[in-house]
Amino acid sequence: MLAALKAFGRRNLAYLVLTGLIVLFAIWLESTSKAQGPDRGAGTMVGMALWFIASLASVGVNGVLFFVGLSNKRPVMKEVIGVALPFAVVLVVLSLESIAMDQ
Repeated sequence: MLAALKAFGRRNLAYLVLTGLIVLFAIWLESTSKAQGPDRGAGTMVGMALWFIASLASVGVNGVLFFVGLSNKRPVMKEVIGVALPFAVVLVVLSLESIAMDQ
């Protein structure tokens, strides 16, 4: 188990934890909001904006580290996972949404 976490990378695990915390924060904002009608949904938008910023930073850092690793001839699997992870999160969310809409 520990070897699998080490192979996955601490940055990638931190990104997934941060994504989960952002989702919980957005849900909390929506549940405590008193807004009605067209003003509803600000918590969701804040969550999406924070997730976008975190994902942009993650892709940027992992992209730079990918090229640094290539130039130093080091293994770059963690960086490849880190670059692909935000896109995988989007695919999972869209898949879950389509499953939920079919029911």
